[in-house]
Amino acid sequence: MVQDARERVRHELTQLAALEAKLRRAELHHEAQLAVGEPFDERNGHGASPYHQEQLPLDAGPPAARQQLTLGSVSFEDLRDLGLSVTEATRVLMVRHRGELTRTSDLATVSGLSPVSRRTLERNLVD
Repeated sequence: MVQDARERVRHELTQLAALEAKLRRAELHHEAQLAVGEPFDERNGHGASPYHQEQLPLDAGPPAARQQLTLGSVSFEDLRDLGLSVTEATRVLMVRHRGELTRTSDLATVSGLSPVSRRTLERNLVD
């Protein structure tokens, strides 16, 4: 069981690294386009900022179609979809990996988790 948890965390951290690299490439591409004055094309996303995506408000709650997320199985992507920063999502996963996150009330022990993010997780995750 511990080995499975370690593998999941390794997998999620690998995904995190890939996403961060992809974001950095998109940021560099965006900066290069701005430098040469290339206009944004909103229809196909070329030239659009990686931040120009519709974000759910942190306190919006889960969409009706989304299945209930559990504290033990929530992924990095799920945490990001809920509005957590890369750092906050990583910290939540690491605390869970250490076995220190078994109930939503334990979220208060996650260092660096903002009160807004904590409330969002408490509303959207089940034990």
